[in-house]
Amino acid sequence: MSFDKKNFRKDSIEIRAGISEKDLKSQAVYSNLLLCRYYIEADKVFIYASSENEVCTNEICKHAEENGKRTAFPVCTDKNGNMEFYFESRSNLKKGMYGISEPDTDSAEKAFFDEKTLCIVPGVAFDKNGGRVGYGKGYYDRFLSNFTGKSIGLCFEECFFKAVPTDKHDKNVNCVITDKKIYFTAEEE
Repeated sequence: MSFDKKNFRKDSIEIRAGISEKDLKSQAVYSNLLLCRYYIEADKVFIYASSENEVCTNEICKHAEENGKRTAFPVCTDKNGNMEFYFESRSNLKKGMYGISEPDTDSAEKAFFDEKTLCIVPGVAFDKNGGRVGYGKGYYDRFLSNFTGKSIGLCFEECFFKAVPTDKHDKNVNCVITDKKIYFTAEEE
């Protein structure tokens, strides 16, 4: 694989597209998440609505809502990489910017984070240090730069690497959960 970020992203997307049994593997990621102290301790879960080839987040959303955790989904507010989160049920999302499912900001309540908020972050690939290769727009990097809670990246084991290419503005997650294991970064262990 190339260590040039653009090519690494492309290669990782191809790897992820070729993974078989994504439903079973997503279920294993979900099971591992339920064991993670960051999820257990959170009262609010900022989460993305998964799309094709990503780890499916539907069961996570359902579990959170059934167990008293408020779920909030991101809304891209502009094309400059800014986003906000809004409390909403997964079933009430609509297609927004970039074709991503998001809440209707006219009817949903804006969400604010605190230390007990967990942010579940999408990504194309992650590494053992919490490094992340996203989709290249910088939305989560900008958001995480001010975030005070804990962050978790979800990925299939095939997209978890010893190292991924990062830039100085990239923000690492505190923990990565795959279908095989929970990986805490060195400073979180």
